[in-house]
Parts: sequence; C-alpha cells; structure tokens
Amino acid sequence: MHTYQSLKETRWTLVQEALLSEAAVEDSKYNLTLGLISENQLTLQINGYKQLLLQIDELDNEIASLESSLTSFGLVQTNGGFALPEITYNDISYVLSFGGNKLINSEQMFQRALLNDEEYLSALANVRDAQAAINLGNPADAPIINISMNYAPFISATAGADFAQSFNDVFSASTKQNVSVSVSVIANDLSRSLSKSTKALAQEQLIQAQLALDDAREQVVETIRSMQSTINTTLENVKINTSSYEMAKESVEIEKIKESVGQSDEETIKRAEIAMYRSAFSLLSSIRKVYELKVSLETMMKE
Repeated sequence: MHTYQSLKETRWTLVQEALLSEAAVEDSKYNLTLGLISENQLTLQINGYKQLLLQIDELDNEIASLESSLTSFGLVQTNGGFALPEITYNDISYVLSFGGNKLINSEQMFQRALLNDEEYLSALANVRDAQAAINLGNPADAPIINISMNYAPFISATAGADFAQSFNDVFSASTKQNVSVSVSVIANDLSRSLSKSTKALAQEQLIQAQLALDDAREQVVETIRSMQSTINTTLENVKINTSSYEMAKESVEIEKIKESVGQSDEETIKRAEIAMYRSAFSLLSSIRKVYELKVSLETMMKE
C-alpha cells in the first residue's frame, strides 16, 4: 500500500511538471520564430517534455499492476484509490520510544521477540523432543512380564447333566481343587539393546536441534539489530523531510513576494509549488514508513 501511494504521488508531480514543460515548449516555438532561441534549444525542451510523458506512462503501468495485485488481496478502491490507514501522533511516539539503542539493549524486548519468532519456537520444540527421546530410551527394551493363572477343579459330574447343571457342578463341587499360577519375565539381551542405538540417534538429533536453535536465536538478534537501524534511519528521515518541506513552503512564499514587485512570474511560482508538494510527499512517505515500523514492532513485541 505504501508503494502504491508513493507511485500515485510521484505521478501527480510528474503530471504537473509535464504541464509546465508543455507550456514551455509552446513558448519556445514562438521564441524560435523571433530568433530568440536556436533549434537545438527547442529540441532539448521537446525531448525533456517527451521524457516526462514516458515516465508517466511507466508509472501508469506500475500503478495498474499494483492495483490488480491489491484487488486480488480483497482490497476495494474508493474514490479512485485504496483507503490508507489512519496515522496518529501516538503511532509516531510509539516508534520514537524505541529510538537510539533501546530496542537492542532491552533483554525483555529480546525475550518477547524470541517468543514471537516461529523458527525459534520450532527449533526449541525440536530440542525438547530430542531431550525427551534421550530420557525415555526405547520402550522396546523394557522387560515383558506375563502372569497366568489356571483353575482346575476335580469334580464328580452328574450323569446326564445338561450345560446348566454341569456349570453348577464346577462351582459346587466338594472335591479338591487345583489352582496354578505362572509368572514369566522376558528381558532383551543388554548387549543388543535398542536403547543404545536409539539414544545415540537422539543425541545426534539433539545436537542438530541445538544448532538450529542457536541459528534461530542469532537470526532474531540480527532482526532486532536491523530493526533498530531502520527505526533510527526512518526517524532521521522524518526530521530531514520535515525541514525540507518547511524550506520549500518558504520558497513559495518568497516567489510570491518577488512576483508582487515584478521579480518573479507565475511559472517560477508554479515550479516552487511543485517542489513544495514533492517535499510534502517525501515527508508523508517517511511517516508511512514509521507506521509500518509500528506495526512490525507490535507484531514482534506482542505478549
């Protein structure tokens, strides 16, 4: 969205410059008939005008391509453009609070960044899984215990008894009853234990997982350093662009004053105004960049 808006603003300034250039070309054609300029000078002005038109065409293609992409993401245009997020002073103040070295020097912010980094969390889970595999060993090596019990009574069966009577004879018999219990333990050969190979494999997995965890941690550190550098650079750009805009505004006022005493003209004032708008657009662009940083910081630091 930031790129799209910047392209639209750049196109607006180029269109204004093209209008001035077109008027200048017409004036030059007239001046050529008066012998005030040469053919080469006119040709240079015409080429400059054509170059502006080519730049506008290129921007139109880029804007159309971006519009198509943004629309495919479900964004809807209103009044010929896409709605921009509302940026407040609080957004800028939030980013200002991370200026200098406040981001990279805060252990609390570093821990938050780790807990919000998917690669780090994934690597941490792999380390824990590998450690658990070492601690648990291989269940296949656990001894197997079998317990069985046999109940074998000696009974005098009732002659001609049916199934119900025979079942009753079993539990009502007064003869001696035999009960046998057998216990068996099956243990694997310790020299051929699967736990050894399982543990060795898990230890190797732990080493690899720990390396991945260290890499993910270092990547978070680099991300924070890069973010800190971007914050400081962007905030400095806001200051510079604000100063440039104030100077461009003053230039417009100066040209208007000079025109009132016959030392300037409408074309010069118009060019000064275009320069002022260009400075304003640069300032807006840097402010939008601050907002993007604010969103990134909130994502990185969310609890």
